[in-house]
Amino acid sequence: MTHITVQDAQAWAEPTKLDVSPDLDSGLEASVATQVLAQIAQARDVTGWVGSSTTPALIRSIISMHYISWIYRRVYAEDDSGSAYASRLMQRADKLIEGIIAGTVVIEEEPAATVDATTPVFYPNDASTAQTEPLNDLDTGWGGPAFTMGVVW
Repeated sequence: MTHITVQDAQAWAEPTKLDVSPDLDSGLEASVATQVLAQIAQARDVTGWVGSSTTPALIRSIISMHYISWIYRRVYAEDDSGSAYASRLMQRADKLIEGIIAGTVVIEEEPAATVDATTPVFYPNDASTAQTEPLNDLDTGWGGPAFTMGVVW
């Protein structure tokens, strides 16, 4: 199963110069997808991205940019200077990959980490280490909080 669709790839190609339909080059697509996902795997879990329906849109776009860049390079291979558009496309895709790895580019489909700001995580409220049972509501036992607030000593 491919990680991109013909429409994903065609979005980056000039339709009057390059038509990638009806089918993608499956060998090239698989190679490009493997290379892109291998780089992103440094920072993200990519194991669930097995096809176009499970791969996030940004990742599909990056794979498409690489794919079209290589197609353009093939088409203009006889020209020593290559395709300037293909080079710019590859550079832009590589910058996006770098941003994902660095954490400066967000993949929208991924759930964001949530933080419960209602309860401090540092407050010593675990009474499971108490050596004695509390005698009343004011007694916290031996293992209660290590500090109190608002109490005059």
